[in-house]
Amino acid sequence: MKRNLLMMVVAAGALLATGALANAADYTVTPSDTTASQQSDMLITANVKGKLEADLPEVAPAIAVTTQDGVVTLKGVALTQDYLVKAVFDARSVDGVVQVRNELSLQ
Repeated sequence: MKRNLLMMVVAAGALLATGALANAADYTVTPSDTTASQQSDMLITANVKGKLEADLPEVAPAIAVTTQDGVVTLKGVALTQDYLVKAVFDARSVDGVVQVRNELSLQ
């Protein structure tokens, strides 16, 4: 009786293992839609936009913010030199920003 039970357990284990291995062959790791770096860049962009909206509500809608590898690019129109300087300063003050590329123009 014990021998039959042992054989059943071994057979069940073998069947489970075979099924698991067969399924493992079909399992593929798919890369996520965004890498950690891209997620970090997205967070930096959101934080810079938030900072601009809080400090410069008059010009924030006219400033496009993009980030790649921690490098923030500001594009658009700043109404005055003071707004331009403040926008660059705000972008630099955000955690994770490595560099700010100022492509803002004055109107």
